[in-house]
Amino acid sequence: MLFSRLILDEVENIVSVRNISKTSQAYQDATELNPVSYLFASYQRLAAEKPTSPPQLLPTLHKCHQLIVRTLVTSILTPEIFEESNIVECLKDVVFQLKSEGTDIQRLFDPMFRKIVRLITQEEVSEIPLLCVKYLLIKTIALCFIHNLTLQVYLQLILFCVYAPYNRSLASIYMVQGRNKLPKSGRSLLYIYLRKSSLVTDPNKPTHPFFNEISTLQQSGVEREEERLQMCMDKFHSHLHVLFRNILRHPSCRTKLLSWINDLMTQHAFCAKLWTHERADPSKSMFTTDGIFINLSSVLVRLSLPFCADSSENAKSSNKFLKIDPTYCAATGCEDRVERDVHLGGLHKETCFLSLPEVDPPTLQLSGTYNFISECFFAAHRSFCLGLHGLLVKLYKLNQMLSKMREVYLDSLASGIEGESEVKQVFEKALANLLSTKATIYNPTFVNNCTRFFATTAQFLTQVALTEDRTKLCEFKLPLSETPPTPLYYIPEFLVQNLIDFLIYLNRENPEQMEDSQKFIPTFISLIAVYMGNKSRMQNPHLRATFSQALEGLLPLETEQSTATVERRKQSFSEFEHSKYLTTCVIHLFIDVEFTDDRDRFEEKFNNRRPLYPILRFLWNDERGEGKEAIRELAIEAVSNIESAKPPLLLTFVNLFLNDSIYFMDEAMNYMGKIKIEEQERDEGEWEQLPPEEKKEKGKILEQYVATARFYNVMSAETIEALSYLSKMEEVQELLCHSLLVDRIANMLNHILLHLVGSRQNMLKVKDFSHCAFKPALLVEGVCRIYSQLQHGDTFCIAVAQDGRSYQPDLFPRAFRVLRKINSLELSLKIHNLSLRIAELGNKEQTEEELFQDAPDEFFDPIMGTLMRDPVILPSSKKTVDRSTIARHLLSDPTDPYNRSPLTMEQLEPDLQLKQKIEDWEKNK
Repeated sequence: MLFSRLILDEVENIVSVRNISKTSQAYQDATELNPVSYLFASYQRLAAEKPTSPPQLLPTLHKCHQLIVRTLVTSILTPEIFEESNIVECLKDVVFQLKSEGTDIQRLFDPMFRKIVRLITQEEVSEIPLLCVKYLLIKTIALCFIHNLTLQVYLQLILFCVYAPYNRSLASIYMVQGRNKLPKSGRSLLYIYLRKSSLVTDPNKPTHPFFNEISTLQQSGVEREEERLQMCMDKFHSHLHVLFRNILRHPSCRTKLLSWINDLMTQHAFCAKLWTHERADPSKSMFTTDGIFINLSSVLVRLSLPFCADSSENAKSSNKFLKIDPTYCAATGCEDRVERDVHLGGLHKETCFLSLPEVDPPTLQLSGTYNFISECFFAAHRSFCLGLHGLLVKLYKLNQMLSKMREVYLDSLASGIEGESEVKQVFEKALANLLSTKATIYNPTFVNNCTRFFATTAQFLTQVALTEDRTKLCEFKLPLSETPPTPLYYIPEFLVQNLIDFLIYLNRENPEQMEDSQKFIPTFISLIAVYMGNKSRMQNPHLRATFSQALEGLLPLETEQSTATVERRKQSFSEFEHSKYLTTCVIHLFIDVEFTDDRDRFEEKFNNRRPLYPILRFLWNDERGEGKEAIRELAIEAVSNIESAKPPLLLTFVNLFLNDSIYFMDEAMNYMGKIKIEEQERDEGEWEQLPPEEKKEKGKILEQYVATARFYNVMSAETIEALSYLSKMEEVQELLCHSLLVDRIANMLNHILLHLVGSRQNMLKVKDFSHCAFKPALLVEGVCRIYSQLQHGDTFCIAVAQDGRSYQPDLFPRAFRVLRKINSLELSLKIHNLSLRIAELGNKEQTEEELFQDAPDEFFDPIMGTLMRDPVILPSSKKTVDRSTIARHLLSDPTDPYNRSPLTMEQLEPDLQLKQKIEDWEKNK
């Protein structure tokens, strides 16, 4: 009878009307011609009657329920029965209409959907009706924006999405490729889903669902838009997660889905190339692939959460990550990887933590099969590599572009030239792009999930660096053994790159969310301590250098953090028990970024070292004293082994540190002089005589000079401060005043002080010191404090006086006057006394040198021109030089200065005969 009702053409002529209007909902339901709408309305009425029906009617209602479900299944599987109706189209329309009316469809129709799918599962289903559903969804969803109600309805409610695990055919249609006549030929339904994004990915679309008319939005409006975007993305990612999870529940569908993910990543492998993003124009749009892989990353991270550490747990004792197999990536290159349940391919070709040695490479024992946990973990990281990494590159670039666009817009307003509205439109579109991207990336749910995921990554990588045992947690002991575990030769670097990208961005843009997971901070610091300064665990010095930026955001540095943040992070850092080792890692990294054999990255090494200064200062001041103890031990070792073939760690650090200090100061003074010249020309009216474009260019050049001078002034201040507190320690003083270093230290201090208080200081007097971050009084105070801390031995004072380049008799009196002006009275008195002492020792040394002026030429060092005290013979060139001279040279260049042959201190041959002749000659004088 029900079937007969559904195929009737003229229902109105048959329906009997009693006491109701033809405009009522009951009449509309009774005369409905759409079979799907009629069945859904009948089901709704049935559900409404059931709670109030007497028990004797319940069996009848149950039969009616079964009849409705069976009829709906029949209409889906054999749509040709209803020639006048497109059943799939009707199903979509009904669900959407009910949702738009506010009906809680998932609660009301959940039992119905489940029974429909079970019945379909029992039939020998042809794929034709299923593919019809798929093609309909593709056509419609391809036109939906992420915020559209239609899209949310499809993802949440269409039975083929929600209950796919009950049927392989239903699940597999998501990975089936489309036909040529479909939009985006060759793409599957999953691909269409993943393309939906809150990012601006199409520059040709006139509008974007979020942050439209940005110029009219106040801050509160921007925040509301951000919240709306994040709410849409939360729902969308939640639905995608359910869809993926349900497909994965069926073994055969799991294989298809994981293989599909591998194909997707392989086809878009170019997204991992940095140049792909550096040459893009993010002011117009981001890449479609950015949205795809952000969505996929979110889904894969959600699937990973069951084996991720929870912030409520003690991260140190969490062992869920032990099921991640570190040999997985190596297995992706095996011919039998499918038999091993490995569906991703090509990860073995990625750059790994360590390069395999050509001779006797370590052998890795692969597993027979690999679990889903390992596959999900590495797939998520690969997805981050293809999505988040490039998106952040473009986001940082867009920030810079917006700053320039703003200047162009203000210039156009000031000059009144045509095109001002066009400039404004371009700026607003770029700003909407920026805000959409930021809101997408630091969605609170996404960030919290990623924090747990990357904390688990840190635990995993720390364990792998310590041991090859995966059965239990390894005790965290430092320092590490010399021999690295074999899996490190096969784990891709992008795992660390992803983690660092996340930590740096979070600290830079949204540090408050990091505070919510502060229990993970010791976990992240432990990872950094293991890899940052250890070449035996990670070879790439550039990648290790980025750890310093991440560490800077984790430590309680008081420069730009709130008091509450500092206190919380102090508490977190107190749980880290290896700050002494971490201090040594900082010194190691400072050195390693110097020797990269990449001359094109000369400037980059300074950016890599910049975070190390505040980190070292924090470790030095740590109340536990482990940082100071580490420096003390390194200083003692350096003095004891100062002439060893391999220069001691702290000696190499000090040498490079001095090089940087001189370079920073020289560059800062150079740019300060350029700024002064440009400002004088501007103030004297010379710019007014220039054409508008040239005048504008002059302004940009001046701004560039100011920015560059600011960087070098900040770095100069950092180096002076570091040397100031390090030189307080007696062991460090002994090293700095050693004959190998004392001349360099004295020359550097004299050079800097002459710049600050000498005759050249007038070239530094720009209009506004603060714009250039130039603090001359504090620099003078810092330099003078170093002088006062190193003056206790005659060696240093004599070296200061013998500096023929920068030392002048009035150098310290000038510094004395500056210290008086800033009320540094105690230090000024020390400098006054030091000045007298240096003058006295200098005169005495000068008198002695005059006595030796007629010494034989062979007694003088051929490089420095000074009388040799400890002559040595260079083994390859057979030249004789003073030991201190060649020792200073070897710190920076381990070769013979005469023929470039390799040379170490241990290869030097003492010229005892010449030394005796010099001593005898001195006695006879």
